[in-house]
Amino acid sequence: MGDNIQQQSVKIAGLLKNLHELHVQLESHARIGLTLFQREELEAFDDSWKKREALFSKITALAHKLQPAFSDWERIVAAMTPAAADQCNEYLDDIRRLANSTHEYDEKLRPLLQNAKQDQRGTIQKIDNGKKLIRAYGGGQFRRKPPAGISRNG
Repeated sequence: MGDNIQQQSVKIAGLLKNLHELHVQLESHARIGLTLFQREELEAFDDSWKKREALFSKITALAHKLQPAFSDWERIVAAMTPAAADQCNEYLDDIRRLANSTHEYDEKLRPLLQNAKQDQRGTIQKIDNGKKLIRAYGGGQFRRKPPAGISRNG
């Protein structure tokens, strides 16, 4: 049984390291995404956002795998060498810090996204109003067929 908990603790330490690496990447994309959005580099922002979504899915899956270990954390850590236990606890502390940092970047991004969404709604409303005006005041002339022999394309 002791060997089983030893093997389990080694596996969990590896999973925790992977989780930490994913959080490092997620926090980096949150920081970069905010900068890209502020610079209005929307295509690059969209690419970064897609990578964030993929990272978040991986983090969620890995956290789900680790959930049983967290409920038995004291026993698992006790089976580790002191250095491995310290490393795992450092990973956990850093994951908390990274998650908080990611959240802070997201909180800065949220009002920018909301303002952009409002601006888009305003633009769409102006386009809709313009279409209504064209239809109301002469849109029919654009629908007439050209005289025979005259092409619309020049």
